[in-house]
Amino acid sequence: MALRPKGSSKPKSQKNVDDEQSRRFIETARALGVDETGKEFEAAFSKIVPPRRKKRNKSAT
Repeated sequence: MALRPKGSSKPKSQKNVDDEQSRRFIETARALGVDETGKEFEAAFSKIVPPRRKKRNKSAT
């Protein structure tokens, strides 16, 4: 029995985007002092997730 190919996922369209709601959301975020640079997110993320460790090359002994 042959396997059916999986259907490719279509990119979601932005037909239902409400420009007025988007504008209000951005204005409110800026009024609240949300960090747009991502520095605060990176600081909080680094506290939660440990830094990646470098893999040791086992064949180089």
